[in-house]
Amino acid sequence: MSQQQADKACPAVIFTVPAVAVLALAMTGEFAAAWLPSLLVPVVGILGPAVAMALLFNVIEATD
Repeated sequence: MSQQQADKACPAVIFTVPAVAVLALAMTGEFAAAWLPSLLVPVVGILGPAVAMALLFNVIEATD
């Protein structure tokens, strides 16, 4: 089956391998997600446990 026949058989397919490769190559620049570590490290390391401890405190201290 040729690529044209496959495209006609499955017109609902949005992302193909070349499209995904283009999207992946677009994120290889100098500033590609450079801000993620500085944002996610405090969120996961500080805010995540703080929220978990607050919720656990509410569960422990709840009176039935």
